[in-house]
Amino acid sequence: MNPKQCTNCGREFMWDSPEDLCPQCIMAFACGSSAFADTEPPGAASFAPWSPPKPNVLQPHFPQLEIIDLIGQGGMGAVYKARQIGLDRIVGLKILPPQFARDPAFAEEVSS
Repeated sequence: MNPKQCTNCGREFMWDSPEDLCPQCIMAFACGSSAFADTEPPGAASFAPWSPPKPNVLQPHFPQLEIIDLIGQGGMGAVYKARQIGLDRIVGLKILPPQFARDPAFAEEVSS
């Protein structure tokens, strides 16, 4: 694989990245670094803040589960504590932010 150059800072890196941002710039943007205070980096829309849905909003989409509570969230989605009704066991349910559904590269990576 050939090195890529970050579209924000110019660093070289060796893997695919959203909008060709290096890991340092992705983290800086996600953490609200002052490096991005005056400008939005390329691809910033793909890192837009996301509010996970409330359990009662998700519940109709997962009738086989009793969604109990949101237990964590981050850049890659939200995790809910749920009970699998048929087997009466506690499970985790991960919901991805909607921007991943619009990213063909993400879908291809997940399915491979």
